[in-house]
Amino acid sequence: MPGIELYGRGSSDEALLRKMSGLCQRALTTANQYLALKLGPGKAEAASMLLNVMAGNVELFQPPTPEKALVGDALVAANKEALENRSRVLLQSLPAFRRAFVSTLWIRMINDQARQKKEDVSKLEGSWAFRTFSADYPMPTLSEYEIIVRDFEEQLERELGEYFLKYGGRQ
Repeated sequence: MPGIELYGRGSSDEALLRKMSGLCQRALTTANQYLALKLGPGKAEAASMLLNVMAGNVELFQPPTPEKALVGDALVAANKEALENRSRVLLQSLPAFRRAFVSTLWIRMINDQARQKKEDVSKLEGSWAFRTFSADYPMPTLSEYEIIVRDFEEQLERELGEYFLKYGGRQ
């Protein structure tokens, strides 16, 4: 896959993978916070579930307990179409989120591919979010991805600031 400066670098591959993984984790944490902000107070778990659904059910976020994992799996199985529809609306209506999330899917795929996680790569490639938006957001270079993640973190900060100015911490 062109775009990521990963292959053919010998011993620096592991350091590059760690850097990509760190950026990916920052982007996913920001995405979870951003979606929770958009969904409303107390929606962090729902945001995590929606992100997992968008990624083809790759566990980007794991529930805090095995019991919650079972409940979440049952909820996703029973409401897959509704969750995918809600996810589509969110991705289509939030361009900053869409850019960061699709770029993160690319980076996560590269990381998973390098670590021989073939099942996760297949799920990510087959996810409706990737199939729908990857042509609009081609795989970024690492330096481009760093900028995308930074811009997305700054977007979240701005929107959180606006939220607190508007609501003053009230729910």
